[in-house]
Amino acid sequence: MAPPLLPLSSLAGKLTLSFTGAVQVPVSEPPPTLPPEGAVVVPAPPPATPPPAVPPPVDPFPAAPAISSAEMRREVDDAARRSAPAPVARPSLLRATEKRHFFSLFVGGSKSLRGGYAYFPGMDFKLEAAIGGHSRNRPNLAGAAVLQVRSGFPLTSFTFAPRLQWDVPILPEYAIYLTTTLTAGYRFSSYAGGGISVEDYGSPGSNIVAHGGVAAVGFGASTIVGERLLLSFRPVNLEVEGSALGIGVHWDILGGIGVIW
Repeated sequence: MAPPLLPLSSLAGKLTLSFTGAVQVPVSEPPPTLPPEGAVVVPAPPPATPPPAVPPPVDPFPAAPAISSAEMRREVDDAARRSAPAPVARPSLLRATEKRHFFSLFVGGSKSLRGGYAYFPGMDFKLEAAIGGHSRNRPNLAGAAVLQVRSGFPLTSFTFAPRLQWDVPILPEYAIYLTTTLTAGYRFSSYAGGGISVEDYGSPGSNIVAHGGVAAVGFGASTIVGERLLLSFRPVNLEVEGSALGIGVHWDILGGIGVIW
């Protein structure tokens, strides 16, 4: 006996389930829509940004800090000093120089305090010439060669000596110096025979030469004018001489003029 036939509705439902379950078509996104040719494309606006921070208002007329009268006076003086025109520097005639060499000529008198052979009171004539230069490393120290002539009847003497000299500035901006000299050297003297005893020194009218030495220390002042001219004054120059004729002490007063190069 044949099996019973299934109902048609039941068969149709199974076919439908099998058909829909076997084939599943994925759903895709629709393609983008392109603007028509020639249309103007407007870009999307950028994202909105927050507005910048606004600084607090500033008072255009702030209150001035309180200052004392002394500070105000100082500010006024400083402002006046800054606004004043700078003084024009003028070269001074009495100005220092870097030139180191010098030649000087002194003229004056010499008086015997002890010893000596001057027959007449007063002072003998004295002439002095010196040439030298200052040290490069110690500009206040100088060395010089000195020639001196002293003349007074019946004495005429010649001195050859080296000298050390210290120039200490009193007013450096005006080249005024306190000068100290130390001199020591050889001296020979010529004495007229008419003033010397015949028994000791020969016949009348003969000249006698005495050899000896001399040492002297002097104090004075000097200045430089226009970096070229040297003016000096030495009111104290004490010297001691010794020879076969004895020991003499003399006091010189000398004034000089010179040149610097």
